[in-house]
Amino acid sequence: MRKDIRKRVNVVIEKISDGYCLWSEIREQMGVRGGSALRLRETLEREELVQVIRGKFGRFPYDILILTEAGREYAKQLGLEVKQTDWERLEREHNARNSPAHALAVLIFAWQARRRGWQADVLPRFSRAYAKPDVRVEQKGERVYVEVEVLRNPRRHSDGYNPWLVKWNNQMDYQGYVAVCTLTPIRRAGIVSVLQEYGFSGLATDLMTLLKQPDSDLWLERWNWPNEFSMRGYR
Repeated sequence: MRKDIRKRVNVVIEKISDGYCLWSEIREQMGVRGGSALRLRETLEREELVQVIRGKFGRFPYDILILTEAGREYAKQLGLEVKQTDWERLEREHNARNSPAHALAVLIFAWQARRRGWQADVLPRFSRAYAKPDVRVEQKGERVYVEVEVLRNPRRHSDGYNPWLVKWNNQMDYQGYVAVCTLTPIRRAGIVSVLQEYGFSGLATDLMTLLKQPDSDLWLERWNWPNEFSMRGYR
């Protein structure tokens, strides 16, 4: 392995050991793109240091990198402590293997939050047993627990009971408003419309807009917010 490639391999191993796993986020942090990024990933696979889980959002690939046993041993040789990655946490606690689209959406949202200066924690430890938010984001003293929603619209039940509302009622209970990230602007409009119909206040965003507009705010929409000042920039 060439010396310059090995240095980059070491950086990737360090980042995965620290919990990162979305390849797009890792290579963006490293400033590696194009052919250099491709050769780097091919080296990691050829040396059997990582397992690549293929993911896709829309037309674009979003791959997930997990350390193999050889990769873990390599990390230890570098003196690194290997932490659980966000994907591994989603696998163990949130059924990621059976719901890969949702798990990938959670990872992309966390990445987009970090790009905008927020600290993002996937499946954060939470004191209330009845609720398990997908992501917690924090910035400048503001803490928001977020649900990542992949549905187009929730099912409506003829008996009036809607189990989909449980998580939003939980959000209202523990933070006073709902916070949702959907996949696209159209889905955001649909979900927000339903949430408003049920009387929830809150904030919303969507992955497609965040990916296309990297300079946008994390939250693209707020409604029924407490005061006029907090609504600025969201109308």
